[in-house]
Amino acid sequence: MRNNDDSLPKCCVRRKSDWNRAISDAEKLLGHPNIFLPLQSLPGDGMASVIGGMQKLVGTNHPLLKITKRLVYNGQKNMQTRGLIMLLMAKLVTNAQTTTAAAAATTRLRNARMLNADAINLSEDIETNQRHLATITELVHTAHLIHKGVVNVSELIYTEGLFLEDLQFGNKIAILLGDYFLANANLLLGSLRNPEVVYMISGCIRDFVEGEFVFKQNLKGNAVPSAATTMQDWEIKTYYSSASLLANSCKAIMILGKLDEDSQARAFEFGKLLGLAWQLFTDTQYFIDEKLHPFGSPLDLISAPIVLHLQKDPTFIDCVNPKGNTSDQVDYRQIRTLVKDGDALQHATDLCRNYVQNAVRQLHYFPASDIEPSL
Repeated sequence: MRNNDDSLPKCCVRRKSDWNRAISDAEKLLGHPNIFLPLQSLPGDGMASVIGGMQKLVGTNHPLLKITKRLVYNGQKNMQTRGLIMLLMAKLVTNAQTTTAAAAATTRLRNARMLNADAINLSEDIETNQRHLATITELVHTAHLIHKGVVNVSELIYTEGLFLEDLQFGNKIAILLGDYFLANANLLLGSLRNPEVVYMISGCIRDFVEGEFVFKQNLKGNAVPSAATTMQDWEIKTYYSSASLLANSCKAIMILGKLDEDSQARAFEFGKLLGLAWQLFTDTQYFIDEKLHPFGSPLDLISAPIVLHLQKDPTFIDCVNPKGNTSDQVDYRQIRTLVKDGDALQHATDLCRNYVQNAVRQLHYFPASDIEPSL
């Protein structure tokens, strides 16, 4: 193991140019651009139907509109990076295999004066399977995002008949589109012909469902905390909702590369910690990035800064989860002000940095290469 803690990125402030540069550098290592756009997998008539459906949703503020826009317009490259991470992990496997094979070949050469060239060649079948797994990870993640765009269209909340019909139509598109991506992911998953990997990725889909029930929900179906909510609850929710897929996909890459169990465990922990840090960074942006999240706009009521502030001040629950149990009664301006005036954001930043540092340490157990800095 290499004890080498290099300077790490700031966890809660990100410059767009730095982010795009990091993505571009990683793509150069892979030798091709990272284009994972699941919507492109739709047949021509399917894409036309989606576009027509999106036009009907204009003006309804349905979450599916925002999700689809982010999927199609990939300027910030925020949503298609999981597949890129999988391909980088596959490169890490290749480097580990080459290092191990070269050492074994050197030993054989020393003993038998003969070098088996096949020992250092990476199996094309493994490389193909790893690329398929990268696509599967993106498809499953995208399907999850689209399914989360389904809104509660109860007549108790939305009383206008025409508006209610538009939202119901948007829900139908979200369900069908998400199911389409899952079906394609399952088709590719079966082609891997690896029962262990199939079981692991299928379990991630189950985790998505379980993650929806970690916290109670208000009338609109949004998760809300209780006075007893802790960061452990947040970690469980985050693991089920996002980190599970990243962790198990990283481990699956090692399994397909036929690396040992210790490497698999390190890869799993790397993916898990990266997923937690990723979500923690996203949570802090509700309070930092006022361009993307204006001061009075709605926010995630179970975001890490809110949970951290709630742990320190239990009376904060009256602001976050009013007795009426509806998000319409939540004063988002007051919540932002109280959180920013306290030390929850600093605590969240320190926690994010800790996750990142521990994730980087997992990579130190692999042979040194130019892949590690990109990861």
